[in-house]
Amino acid sequence: MKAPLGALRYLLERNGLRAIDLAELLGGRGRVSDILSGRRGISLAQAKCLVAHFKLSPAATRELTLGWQSRFFKSLIVEADGA
Repeated sequence: MKAPLGALRYLLERNGLRAIDLAELLGGRGRVSDILSGRRGISLAQAKCLVAHFKLSPAATRELTLGWQSRFFKSLIVEADGA
């Protein structure tokens, strides 16, 4: 499994979204499908869009593009939520 895949699936699940809900944000249904199937990674521009859309810590940009460890990524989300 590609590293960003877990992060993106986590964001979808946490926010009650489906893959199609990110199509406009990430460049189309095909692009979302490619990312979720592991054929394509998340670009820096897409990661920045996700960080802004989900109001994540800016540090999450690197995790989305280079890889993630679930505890670290989740801590960035909690930090962004102000909890």
